[in-house]
Amino acid sequence: MKAKMQAETAIRKFIFPLILLIAAFSFPSNATAEESEQKIRIAVIQDTPKLSLKTSTHTILVKEEKGAKFRLSSNETYEFKAENGKINMSGHRLASVLYFQAWKNKGQLQFGGNTFSGDVILRANNNGRLDIIEVLPIEKYLTGVLGSEMGSGWPMEALMAQAVASRSFALRQIHPEKPYDVTATITSQVFKSAANPERAIAIAVKNTEGQVLTYGNKILDAYFHSYCAGHTENPSKVWLGSKAETPKPLAGIKDSHCKKAPAKVRNIWSATVSSSLLLKMAKTKKAKVKKINSIALGKKDSSGRYPSITLKTDQGNVEISSNQLRMEAGPSKVKSTMFASIKKTKDGWTISGKGNGHGIGMCQWGAKAMAEKGKNYKQILKQYYPGAAIKKSNEQ
Repeated sequence: MKAKMQAETAIRKFIFPLILLIAAFSFPSNATAEESEQKIRIAVIQDTPKLSLKTSTHTILVKEEKGAKFRLSSNETYEFKAENGKINMSGHRLASVLYFQAWKNKGQLQFGGNTFSGDVILRANNNGRLDIIEVLPIEKYLTGVLGSEMGSGWPMEALMAQAVASRSFALRQIHPEKPYDVTATITSQVFKSAANPERAIAIAVKNTEGQVLTYGNKILDAYFHSYCAGHTENPSKVWLGSKAETPKPLAGIKDSHCKKAPAKVRNIWSATVSSSLLLKMAKTKKAKVKKINSIALGKKDSSGRYPSITLKTDQGNVEISSNQLRMEAGPSKVKSTMFASIKKTKDGWTISGKGNGHGIGMCQWGAKAMAEKGKNYKQILKQYYPGAAIKKSNEQ
């Protein structure tokens, strides 16, 4: 009992006195105008063993169990790590999920070496590590996406097309029952700090505010990619086994615009995939596989890509998803599934091909070329999402 009282006293000294009880685990918005705007939760950092929080201003820590708010001192550094499903803060074991917000909505949080302009959720995940999740209004989030996916030097009409596509995609990913909605990587859409967006980015988001792509009175999953190499792809050819019906705007089209991309984008790429990775993938289908003798590309689809490849093993043929191979080998390494060849080398198997990305939806380099030819953002979106309508999200 004495030890417990001493521990509780230590925590009270470490964390300022309780200042407020709240009924729900949520924060007030950073500005009155944002109160009714849809928020999105971005997993900015995932699976980190430990991290630190630097408080340039006062911050608020909220314990999940009771919703109690505590104030942390300014100009201090606090250390965090996951410990038996809970979060240990500088030696004090707290809840499994903690919420942070700049004191009186002033200043920014510096967490794990990153600066955050929104609220932050720190979560102990199922891997025994920590996730940092930023909570932002959708429009502010988009300024952090456009700067990463295209960049302020791209034509305004291409940026506006990207803003509509990214907004549509983001809104389709919001699922309150999950720990977060999107990641900050290409597995969702690339996001970096939205704290100080460049002027062109801010204008592109503002000029399209609230606009989304719709089809069948629903917001469209407006996928996009870097470079399609002449033809966009059908989602059913990427995510094999999916029973979801492909909407017309995503069925895949010929694209002559992206041929204007620079040579470094259009050039054939090559990547070496280890034999051990391919063997691991083969074993998920046939556990007794010990050797891969050769690899066959199989049959191209209408876009020029290979939905699957065949591993010829000592236990017979094993068909694997090309997109799964790409994701496991690294999408920045195996850039697309528009393969040209697969050859055995001393280090594994060398794959060569064209394109960059899964190929679904808008080709970003094609959008850039269309904008440079004088096409507006609505014409660009019509090209890559034929049959889709542009509406305000609050009209859905």
